[in-house]
Amino acid sequence: MVVGLPSWQRLVDHMVRELDLPTDGLLPGSTHQVVAEYYRIRRGSIGALRSWMDREWKVSEEQVQHSSIHDLIVSLDFPLIYTTNYDRNLEVAFGLHGRSFAKIANARDIALADSQSTQIVKFHGDFDDDESLVLTESDYFSRLSFDSPLDVKFRSDAMSRTVIISDMTAPLVDPDRPTLAHRCRRGAVTSSMPIRCISFRSASATGRCL
Repeated sequence: MVVGLPSWQRLVDHMVRELDLPTDGLLPGSTHQVVAEYYRIRRGSIGALRSWMDREWKVSEEQVQHSSIHDLIVSLDFPLIYTTNYDRNLEVAFGLHGRSFAKIANARDIALADSQSTQIVKFHGDFDDDESLVLTESDYFSRLSFDSPLDVKFRSDAMSRTVIISDMTAPLVDPDRPTLAHRCRRGAVTSSMPIRCISFRSASATGRCL
């Protein structure tokens, strides 16, 4: 949102309008995953929603260029970056700084990734691949099995590298993130391999528990 991207609430509001739902008729606590699931059922696919998101989640190169957060991410020179964002702003930031990167959103990307470049792993998918998007409730149910190629890759990376998990200051809207952190911790205990660093910056009870 620091570069002008819409909030999750704006996404929910858009789906509610598209489905002609009464805003006061939603159950308290309805998540974007549930509303997106209903959208898919009603429309048969999320194609139109994805197209809207692609347009709304796009900002100019100039906005990214003036983003201190994106500058810092590039300058920290991480070999691996996992993001749950669908947008291309990280890739744009690396390009603006003349830094090579390999975008990974599916099994084919894993096989073709350049090991010498920073790998930007789109953990919840990428707008260039509709099938990779994790948006609806059933998408999250599928991901919570943690047996996809990206999940296997993350477990392998987490067992051999220092891990910093950030962006936990906002409420957790992605249920697989805390679950994945829990599974990594259990795996480290089982294999007697300590997690070198998991750093949360969060005032929420969920973040502190993790």
